[in-house]
Amino acid sequence: MYLPKQFQVVDHALALDIMRQNPFASLISTDEAGLPFVTHVPIHVKAPVPDLDPLQWVLLGHVAKGNPHWKYLQSRPTAVVTFMGPHAYLSPSVYPDLARVPTWNYLAVHCTVESTLIEDAAAIRPENAVRHRRFRAARNCPAMQGESEPASAGVPRRNATPVCQWQ
Repeated sequence: MYLPKQFQVVDHALALDIMRQNPFASLISTDEAGLPFVTHVPIHVKAPVPDLDPLQWVLLGHVAKGNPHWKYLQSRPTAVVTFMGPHAYLSPSVYPDLARVPTWNYLAVHCTVESTLIEDAAAIRPENAVRHRRFRAARNCPAMQGESEPASAGVPRRNATPVCQWQ
């Protein structure tokens, strides 16, 4: 990503906040032909507290079994995950001088990651439950029929999707 030096920010707390408040991310890797392959996926970020060292963060998400992305990650585990924060058009009229051009201000976090596929149902179950609770709470969605987690969370199904863990 092109990023002029004056706009570079190395504030891990801010990055973590953006990632948690905007969990619908873009997972980018390459397909068999070497072309970029993008999947939009909700990501749960696990970060040790109070340690804000991004090398200790774990990103958890999943892709549908029918989506070939998980196969691409299996053979080429390096990927990029991008989180888009708040953004807005900025008119030149907001500046005191007239020598400005229109622009778009935004906050984004780009993570270069190594993926690991987790296909063991026992290992997936607790992570699925955490993700479901987190996303339900963020959207103020109660569990269905008084459940603490969806009935399908962590239950192996035919054509079950592997969970991807990125670090």
